[in-house]
Amino acid sequence: MEPLELEKAIFERLKADALTKGINAVVELYPEVGDYALTHPHGAILLRYDSAQDDNSMGVGQRQFQTTLQFHVTVYHRTLRDAGAMYELLRFVRNCLTGYAPESFNFLKRTSEEFTTKIGDVWVFGQRYEISTTIIMGED
Repeated sequence: MEPLELEKAIFERLKADALTKGINAVVELYPEVGDYALTHPHGAILLRYDSAQDDNSMGVGQRQFQTTLQFHVTVYHRTLRDAGAMYELLRFVRNCLTGYAPESFNFLKRTSEEFTTKIGDVWVFGQRYEISTTIIMGED
């Protein structure tokens, strides 16, 4: 599974869980161009593929290696503590993604969560997740 396919699987999981759990924030993929401006009254949860890191301890003659794919979730909201606000959205994403294992992958794990910035009256927090998989050289 390529990063694009994995990003889609994680995105679909977030959207489906938001719907079943009554989360009113919009769930979107991070825009490909430009900056994001929050227009939704109940906040936003944005997902993007971030990077990959290969395990370079492969021995001579080995055709497979571990790679870790990293994804970033950015959460936007105008309030921190109200019902349905930032802290609740962060908890929702954490509970939704931590331990989720897309087909043919290990479990997602959260590696960080932090305040990113405040843009006017909008709070922005980020969560980073990673998942490892085995790559076999020469296979598509």
